[in-house]
Amino acid sequence: MTWLDSHAAAIQALAGIATLLVTITLACLTAWYVKVTRSIARSAGEQAEYLKDQLIHAKKESNAARSQAASALLALVRRLQASLVGLDAQSPRHRQLLEHSQLGLVDIEQLERLATDVSAVAAFHTGQTVEALRTIHSVISDARTVNIVTGWVASDAQNTAWLAAMAAAPKALERLEGDTQDHLSGYLRWKAKQKD
Repeated sequence: MTWLDSHAAAIQALAGIATLLVTITLACLTAWYVKVTRSIARSAGEQAEYLKDQLIHAKKESNAARSQAASALLALVRRLQASLVGLDAQSPRHRQLLEHSQLGLVDIEQLERLATDVSAVAAFHTGQTVEALRTIHSVISDARTVNIVTGWVASDAQNTAWLAAMAAAPKALERLEGDTQDHLSGYLRWKAKQKD
């Protein structure tokens, strides 16, 4: 114990120096930690800004793609509307059906695909339109299996289906045309706001 008493001042000095070294080390570590944290925060801010820019760019591209799909859908709807005008809505006529070449399964499939690309509302209305168009196409296909000399007469079931489809298809196409025009108008308003 006498050794501690005789060296107490030296031990206190060493303890003070050790405390000072620990404090300096902690201060340096804290400063380094603050610097790293600022760097991480700055990097996170830059990343958030980059992601925001990417999201805006993706939205513009998505809107442009939907607008293109809407324009194509509108043109297809109008072509299909015009093709139905040439058909007798009351009864399928064999000669008319043999000469009719404006409604194919490809058109119906393209109508479905484009409507899905435009909006959920357009896709919903397309479901109603497609059902009627497929019925019309089916009757046309059946009539084409028989040549004009042999003659073809629609069955009662085909007449009933034809009448219903020819009543439904123009209305459904008109509704789809309106939805598509609304979508295009909305896109043009959005695009005008983006320029401002």
